[in-house]
Amino acid sequence: MCISENPSRTHTCHGQVNEFVREQDGGLVVFSLFVLLCMMLAIGMAIDVARFEYNRAKLQHTLDRAVLAAANMEQTLDPEFVVEDYFDKAGLADNLKDVKVSQAINYRTVSAEAGAEIETIFLDMVGINELFVPAAGEANETLADLEVALVLDNSGSMGSWTSSGKTRLQLLQEAAKDFVETVAKEASDEGSTIISLVPFAEQVTVGKTLLDQYNVSSEHDTTHCVTFDKEDFYSAAIEPTDELSRMAYFDPDNSGWTVYDPEICDTTGGRDITPWTADADTLYDRIDDMYAKGWTSIDVGTKWGVAMLDPSAQSVLSSMIDAKKVAGDLEGQPFDYDRASTMKILVVMSDGANRYQRDIEDAYKSGLSPLFYNSKEEQYSYYQDDQYYREGTTYT
Repeated sequence: MCISENPSRTHTCHGQVNEFVREQDGGLVVFSLFVLLCMMLAIGMAIDVARFEYNRAKLQHTLDRAVLAAANMEQTLDPEFVVEDYFDKAGLADNLKDVKVSQAINYRTVSAEAGAEIETIFLDMVGINELFVPAAGEANETLADLEVALVLDNSGSMGSWTSSGKTRLQLLQEAAKDFVETVAKEASDEGSTIISLVPFAEQVTVGKTLLDQYNVSSEHDTTHCVTFDKEDFYSAAIEPTDELSRMAYFDPDNSGWTVYDPEICDTTGGRDITPWTADADTLYDRIDDMYAKGWTSIDVGTKWGVAMLDPSAQSVLSSMIDAKKVAGDLEGQPFDYDRASTMKILVVMSDGANRYQRDIEDAYKSGLSPLFYNSKEEQYSYYQDDQYYREGTTYT
């Protein structure tokens, strides 16, 4: 500032003021300070954004791994627990917000949501004090084609009464129907679901149409059960070309008036195998037809149940299609074991352990026998020790 009472100096002071006003030295410094401030703010924002992205990526990657592991159909742990455990191991347990699980017998869908709040370091300069980090994901595994064998105990002990006021067989029938309903209605619509029903007691009645597709011995064609050797149980398959031994048509009792008791190999049709069907109503009716009588052969029931799932039965199913006994859209099933998106399930419902399994000795299964039938009188008799026996009468 120039202050003077001397008039001679007034002009000089005015000149200095004007010169100061016109002076531009130092202007770049002010601009540089402004630019530097903007750069620092931008860098600060970038740091906050980088922190946001780091936390988001960590949260999302943890969530993705968790739902994928939980949705795996081979995962035996509870899906929700699996997701929670992943977040706990990652130190993010507090960030998991919600887990939802939807599943049925051949599919599982797991979805989850997570979130975190991070305090900003530089963005609070512009009024942003925190950032919310969201993460969400969903995983699904579907086994499109489902093949089930339902092996059900029809032995005599299943007729025993329970504390519920129902017999064991009645309880089994209810459980079997519930299972069929669950499988038929809740399974994914993306593929096929077929069920084979295998009732068993002392034997499994295969049924004429199904057994005709196999290479079974021809001693008779009255009943449709076969017997297995020990070696047969080392393989899941019942090959159509393998020779099967037909069970003899005989009465196992040594007294009584009944020529044949169907408790061993059923002749009523109520216990025939129901192969490869997706019709729930048909299965309900066949389950209702079952009755409790005979000994227990879980091994034979399971053998036929597994055979209904084994790919060796593909040609058998194809022949059943030709005979119009199985739906045509099932051609090619049972699928190979290594086929993707296919699940095979064997369900066995029983109340006890294996018991007797009776048959005639092989030496007596063919050739002439001492049993005679009088068609005129419709009576059976047999010859032994030079005597004939007929309905309790002995004569020579």
